[in-house]
Amino acid sequence: MVSVIIPNYNGADFLGDCLRSLSEQSFKNIEIVVVDNASSDGSAKLVEREFPDVKLVKLIENRGFAAAVNAGIEASKGEFVILLNNDTRVEPDFVAELHASIVKSDVAMAAPKMLFSRDTNIINSMGLGYCVTGTNHDIGFGREDGPQFAENRYIFGPCGGAGMYRRSMLEDVGPLDEGFFMYYEDVDLAFRAQLAGYKCISVPSARVYHIEGAGGASLPRPRNYYFTRNALAVIAKNFPRRLLFRHFHALLWEMTKRACSPMLTGDFSALFGYLAGLGRLGDALGKRRSIQRRKRVPDEYIEEMLVKNRSVLGGIDLRGRPAVTKEGGP
Repeated sequence: MVSVIIPNYNGADFLGDCLRSLSEQSFKNIEIVVVDNASSDGSAKLVEREFPDVKLVKLIENRGFAAAVNAGIEASKGEFVILLNNDTRVEPDFVAELHASIVKSDVAMAAPKMLFSRDTNIINSMGLGYCVTGTNHDIGFGREDGPQFAENRYIFGPCGGAGMYRRSMLEDVGPLDEGFFMYYEDVDLAFRAQLAGYKCISVPSARVYHIEGAGGASLPRPRNYYFTRNALAVIAKNFPRRLLFRHFHALLWEMTKRACSPMLTGDFSALFGYLAGLGRLGDALGKRRSIQRRKRVPDEYIEEMLVKNRSVLGGIDLRGRPAVTKEGGP
């Protein structure tokens, strides 16, 4: 069985389209779980009224993306788990293609081809491209879909907006870190999985269309705050010690740029995010000990992946978006 987990907060405007697309899947052995983060727009009633076969988990407060996903996983039964944003629409073979690829390749994670709803020829994400500077980018972001995005490839991990995971892997490395609230929790999970020896494959034949940004419309703090705070946590928890020292200059320079660049326009939220991250460093380092004890791959394997991901970037902004050139970007 495949369990599809959809965290939702005030997504009534687009949740129905997402659920209708899932009801048309060629792969039938699925369960759909919507976790509602105390929405005030009638989202939960919409699910109860129009989608009675969907399992609805109601949280009493908005606990963020990570906590909602974890609640959904706990309430589900599938051997495979798909995380899916509420502002997405999937093609009929979406689940079938992900399931077939993850089983055939004997990997633990699979990333679909996510395209923009507003322009279905433009890539939103082919998966995560975390690199040695401690930043992440969505592979292929902003580029026109084409033959270069048609092959299955090993990558760092799936984007949290759409991706499949083996439940056995989640039970081994642990659930999403609820301290992140939102953003970079997918990077953290993929890093923990890679350290433990689990691999991810991209599956271009599984297609999903995304209304980017809808899920972050009502955050308690600016997005830059979460990006920098959580990026620091990912580094503190997951970077192997030898790589941390070897690439410390690149990590420090990138953090300085990310903190200072928005300040030129009067935005101090990235700096405040780093300061908050420093305040939570003790918690991150405590988690680091168990993560590093579970490490089953050599440092060289991780380093090669992170350095390779850095080489595809011609520049990266605070949100992890590669610079896009007139020729189509990196």
